[in-house]
Amino acid sequence: GRILLDKMGCGSSSDDPEKQQRKIAAKTIKLVILGTAASGKSTFFKQMKIIHQNGFEESENQNYLRIALANLYIGLKEMIVMADQLGFELDKKNKKNKKYFLEVCFAYIEI
Repeated sequence: GRILLDKMGCGSSSDDPEKQQRKIAAKTIKLVILGTAASGKSTFFKQMKIIHQNGFEESENQNYLRIALANLYIGLKEMIVMADQLGFELDKKNKKNKKYFLEVCFAYIEI
């Protein structure tokens, strides 16, 4: 992070604002992140925010939790569907869990 100490005698009073901005620009690294969809670009920036800032606001945490749970449920549903298509047999308990998941749990997902 960049910190410009120019208040209460901490910075040099002889530096004009333009000179200070040039100093900051000279130390600034610009980075272009390229990648296909779902390659982790957004994840990279979220990690940088956690590491270098104060993390996320509570509303952001709730939103990311909702997204993570939706992704989990979608993945589970895809596994269940593929297991059916590939002919995997489930025992009685897992058949009951499958039915509950598909009828009840998956109905609550808002994407």
